[in-house]
Amino acid sequence: MRHLTAAIIAITFLAAVPVSAQPIWLGDGEDHALTIEWHKPIFDDDDRVGFMMSTIILGYRSRTSENLTIVLDLPMSNYEYEGHTGQFLLGNPYVGLAFGNKNSELYGDVGVRLPITDDDPEKMNAVLIGTITEIDRLEMFLPNTVPVSGLLRYRTYSENSNMGLRAHFGPSILVFTDDRGSDDMEVFLKYGLLGEYRATSVRVQLGFTGIFNTTNDRGDFSDNSEHQLGFAVNFDAGGRVWPGVMLQLPLSEDRSEIISMVLGLNAMIML
Repeated sequence: MRHLTAAIIAITFLAAVPVSAQPIWLGDGEDHALTIEWHKPIFDDDDRVGFMMSTIILGYRSRTSENLTIVLDLPMSNYEYEGHTGQFLLGNPYVGLAFGNKNSELYGDVGVRLPITDDDPEKMNAVLIGTITEIDRLEMFLPNTVPVSGLLRYRTYSENSNMGLRAHFGPSILVFTDDRGSDDMEVFLKYGLLGEYRATSVRVQLGFTGIFNTTNDRGDFSDNSEHQLGFAVNFDAGGRVWPGVMLQLPLSEDRSEIISMVLGLNAMIML
């Protein structure tokens, strides 16, 4: 499969980058919520790719006090390709804490992923699908690693215009649990800037996100970074349910040669 062969080459960079745990394209200020995200990478000119070649992420958040929220997620990756054996992979679940009340302009989160992802070589295609699809959180599917992350977030919103701005920046540490010689951990930076329109029954977001490998001393900034544009719309469907659609466009040459875009469906259920 040509696309996954190219992905194996690109994974030299991608498979080593831990990024944000909380969903960027869903609300992050709700007190109690369940979320589900389905993301499908779109491969150019390849009709052998199965419809369920995708990732699914189940999430939960619950505010325990004015300034503290528990955040959990469980990721899954599915590989489906004509003529190949299907592969299903359970990713590394996330356990984290978000700090700041729902009206704070400056807030943040810290967390860790539990290293349960199967390192079976027969599931490598599912690992690859997970990593090329989930650039903002691709550490979800990396075997033999414990990603520890911290993120500083900023948000501002004008009630007069219903327009807002959100930004995030912070480091991540990827601790290896298997023997990799003298390389027992690596450090990365993640960042993003998103504009949003938020009304009573609809939320529209347009933004830019990126990640940078600070540890790799080979190549320049463009060689050690990944960026993408994103667009998302969510609306109030009633019953405290907010479904939505999402589109991500890769900006790096390597990733855009593998996939043309990522399409997604999601929903947030307010508890």
